[in-house]
Amino acid sequence: MNELDDVLWSTLQPLLRALAKRIEATDSSVHCAVGSSSNDAFVLRGYLSARKSVDGEEISVTVDAARRVGAIALSVDVCMDDGEVLSEGPAALLRLSAMPFERKGELANWVGRFQDFLLEVEPLIKQRISAL
Repeated sequence: MNELDDVLWSTLQPLLRALAKRIEATDSSVHCAVGSSSNDAFVLRGYLSARKSVDGEEISVTVDAARRVGAIALSVDVCMDDGEVLSEGPAALLRLSAMPFERKGELANWVGRFQDFLLEVEPLIKQRISAL
């Protein structure tokens, strides 16, 4: 990971972990996992996954930071493991040509919208988990 990836993950991870704790607190049979990966297409893919059993259905919040020419595109989805998208979150385009303070401001703006989105979809996530 480069510096932007590190900053992004160090910002996202606590938000996803806090949501995972709140989800697990509502149902003792729910297990959440928070993690990240990367590959050639995605600078970072951060996720929170929740399920009631090892073989059970999964619901996840996925944050993708995809490489684009001169930018990193951020997107968020809440989806089921069968591909059903329950909600799409805020998107952003972080320009790599921007000055570091501008990029930091763009990221801070997106993180605020991401936090609001998590609060907004939390009841939906908990409702869908209870139905698993």
